Amino acid sequence: MSDRPARARVLAAACLLFAPFFAVCAERPLTMSVTSQDPSPQQLGPRLRLRISGNLEGRLEPCGCASGQMGGLARRAFHLQHDRSFDLLIEGGNLVKDGSPLELRKLSTALGVLDLGGYSVLGLGSRDFELQIDDLTMYLQAYRPTAVASDLVEKNPPTDPALAFPSKPYRDHAGTPSARVASLVLHLPEGAARERFTLLPPAEAWQRAMADCPKERLRLLMVHGLGDEVRAAAHYVPRPDLVIGVSPAFNEPPRVYETINGVPVLFTGIRGRMLIDVALARRESDGSPQLTRYEVIELEGSKTAPGAAEDRTTRQMIL
Repeated sequence: MSDRPARARVLAAACLLFAPFFAVCAERPLTMSVTSQDPSPQQLGPRLRLRISGNLEGRLEPCGCASGQMGGLARRAFHLQHDRSFDLLIEGGNLVKDGSPLELRKLSTALGVLDLGGYSVLGLGSRDFELQIDDLTMYLQAYRPTAVASDLVEKNPPTDPALAFPSKPYRDHAGTPSARVASLVLHLPEGAARERFTLLPPAEAWQRAMADCPKERLRLLMVHGLGDEVRAAAHYVPRPDLVIGVSPAFNEPPRVYETINGVPVLFTGIRGRMLIDVALARRESDGSPQLTRYEVIELEGSKTAPGAAEDRTTRQMIL
């Protein structure tokens, strides 16, 4: 006699027993560890596409071990030439690691590459101020990227504005939409920099930089400091649309950005090994900032053809 009817009864009983479980599962679809779905384009204002980096620390060439090396200005230039889908290039400074003559030569080369690549904004960090101030001034004035240090104040301002240190908020972007960019040094090294400059309280410096900023402009803030110092900037008034942490807190840019007080906060990583591709807009309904794109781009070379992913002109500038 076949036992199929018995097995059928067992299966039917099992289905009845576990039916509530299956029903609950059906009402709770699986979710992935990613941010919620981006607002539709109809809900957002004009979008600004950015490429962001920082903390080069004098690493003009790839940084890493053996075949895993990443970074290098020649690879960065190559990538930016072959993917022009951005409105604004931002470099977060700390271009050098100390104030030595070799680092000064590296500064000159790095600024030349940034200039050639179309960078608009350079946020100065504490390591940049380890160089002789006159040397730093000379090189910053020789290239087009606007050097920004919004909390920096000269103790004895020169009577001729042309002789003032070249630091100012980056006010206008030629494309559409436009943005205003401020950058906070936060910490000056011992020596000539502290003798010549003082620093405003960070929240005050931010307010001054954004004092006459039109409402339609996106407000971007670079902060050179530790993780908590960067995150605190999300609470400044007026509220930033994006906070960029140029910080040693992360060796690499995190794969997911943070949101603090409704403000996207990201970290650049160090040694120029990666770029961050960001699209920023405001929600039409409440004006809250939204990142509709956040991607970390690893500047890897070719494993089979050395130099294949490097810009030759940049490579010659470095050599």
